[in-house]
Amino acid sequence: MGQSKTSFSIEDLVGSRIETAEGRRVGRVVDVEVEPAPSYRACALLYGLYGWLYRFHALRAAATIVGVHARYEHIPWDGVADYDGRTVRLKPGYPRDDE
Repeated sequence: MGQSKTSFSIEDLVGSRIETAEGRRVGRVVDVEVEPAPSYRACALLYGLYGWLYRFHALRAAATIVGVHARYEHIPWDGVADYDGRTVRLKPGYPRDDE
């Protein structure tokens, strides 16, 4: 899906269910990282609690208060196999533990 000419809005992706290639639920899209102008292409999907905190610029503050190093969970756009308008299906091997 990385080179697909299909276009849709970020608004369509946010809230979509994320599933592995095997059908296991990963979570829901909470935000989308986008490459800067002029391309404005999606480069990663953010999901999970830390994804929400990152979206609202609260991740660093929350991690400092709790005393942990928190990273938001993301999936590179290259890991997306398909999007049907409601569900993002990932390629085999995603999400990876090192991301």
